[in-house]
Amino acid sequence: MSDANINDARKVAYKAKLLVEQLGLAAGLANAFAGRVRMIKAAERPGRLHRIMCADGSWIEIDPATCRVVRTWGRGNTAPEMAKAIAGDGSVIEHLEEEAGAVSAPGAPIRSTPVLSDDKLKTLADGWRKRGYPDVIEDERGVWVALPDGTRLHDVGRRVHIHGPRTDAALAAIAQKARDDWDGALALRGPGRDWPERDKERLWLACQREGVEYAGYEPSPKLIAKWEAEQAESMRGAGSARPDDDVSAGPAPGGIAPAPQSDAPAEPVRPDTDAALARHCERAQADLKALHARWAAEARTEEDRERLRREEAALKAKLAIYERARELARTEGLSREDAIRAAYAEAQAERGFEPTVGPRR
Repeated sequence: MSDANINDARKVAYKAKLLVEQLGLAAGLANAFAGRVRMIKAAERPGRLHRIMCADGSWIEIDPATCRVVRTWGRGNTAPEMAKAIAGDGSVIEHLEEEAGAVSAPGAPIRSTPVLSDDKLKTLADGWRKRGYPDVIEDERGVWVALPDGTRLHDVGRRVHIHGPRTDAALAAIAQKARDDWDGALALRGPGRDWPERDKERLWLACQREGVEYAGYEPSPKLIAKWEAEQAESMRGAGSARPDDDVSAGPAPGGIAPAPQSDAPAEPVRPDTDAALARHCERAQADLKALHARWAAEARTEEDRERLRREEAALKAKLAIYERARELARTEGLSREDAIRAAYAEAQAERGFEPTVGPRR
């Protein structure tokens, strides 16, 4: 036997030993599958699950308390096969199927998935943790993000694959990824174009909430009206907030917590906060420019001109709020969300209007 074969045999034996001692698998089953296992990650603390990454890229989660398989996911077949052997009783095991069509940065390759460097993997993983998703695991093709609702996202850099249902949490997380890593834009390409219209609408709404462009998608008037109603309600809520409102619940994953009241000097504005507010300003300016470009073609009657003037006033008001929010973030150390709320409250008090925050298409 060559040295390489001896080393491989030792690695397989060591993995079998870990499967038995750390995960509680039967020795025969561990020996049968150890050669098809790439990584074993034992639960680090109570409430966490054991995880096995198979050589074909599929995954298994096992409950340490009961030694029962919780779920499998990934493209390969090893995890479902191994999970079935572990269960042994024919019980149904949840498998998170990959949804057709990844969400990608506009112009990203549809199928190519290169092996990523360690530095790139670390950058991807750190990005998700900063957005409020701590349960992240790296593999050579990208990072796996576990969402609170059980869905898994596979971030391979310029694309994100959904394993499990297309939940609101999954779409919101991807919109946040696009906001931070894809220059504020995303697209559905290839098989993703066949998503049901309802899922596309939900993705578009998730994009609007993060100030992200959904490239190539034209929302219906009904969907735009739904978004505008949501924004109006949000603005009214922000304008009526009191300084002593309870904020103890904290932010949802990917969200931003309200700034605590403090007499301490304001912290310098975070670069990502300033950049996000700058993007809001740029998009408001672009929307205003687009309105002026179509003015002549649409201003056929006095009613049309009045409608366009109202739209222009709303866009100018929105731009003024975002510019003021950027100033407040810089001078007061406010988060993006709190700066926008404060700027809106000032505008409402001074001018007595409720600007409509228009959609990103």
